Amino acid sequence: MQIFNRYADLLKSIQSQGYKSEALGLTPDRAPIICVKSGGEKKPAIFISAGSHSTEQAGVTAAVRLLDQLETEHQVYVIPSRDPMGMNGFSYVLSLSLGEEPRLAVAEDVESILRQHGEVLYEKDETLLVIIGEYGYSTHGLYGKLNRGEACLEPLLGRASSFLRALQE
Repeated sequence: MQIFNRYADLLKSIQSQGYKSEALGLTPDRAPIICVKSGGEKKPAIFISAGSHSTEQAGVTAAVRLLDQLETEHQVYVIPSRDPMGMNGFSYVLSLSLGEEPRLAVAEDVESILRQHGEVLYEKDETLLVIIGEYGYSTHGLYGKLNRGEACLEPLLGRASSFLRALQE
C-alpha cells in the first residue's frame, strides 16, 4: 500500500493507473483539487472525500485503493485530497509565505516561526492565529473559539489559511 507524502505523487499515481480526473478548482498555490469518477452509471452516486486534514495520509491512500477495489454499478466520485497544499507538509505551507521551506524539528518550531515572521491576530491558551503575507495560519484548537465577524478575523478575509495542528513530518 502506497502512502502519499506529496500531492504530486498522488496525482502521478492516479494518472499512471489510467484514471481520468477533473479539476474542481485550484488551491492558492495553483494545484488542482481533483475528482475521479469510477464505477457504473447507476444512481444515487457514491461520494468519497479524503485528505481533509493534512497529516492523515491513510485516508488518502484508502480513497485511492477504493478506486481499484470498489465494485459497484453506482457512480462513484472520489476526491482523494481536499487539502493538496497541506498534504505537502507544514514546511511547504509555511514556505508559501516565507519564500523557502523552514526546518521543523519539533512542534514548537511551528509556533516559533509563526511568532517570528507573522502578525498575531488571536492568542488564547495554546491557540495562535497569525497572518504572514497573504496567508493565515493557526495552531490547534481554533475551531469554535471565534465567532463570525470578530475583528481579529478581518485581516484574513479573502486570503488563504492553513490549520497547523501537529508536526508529523
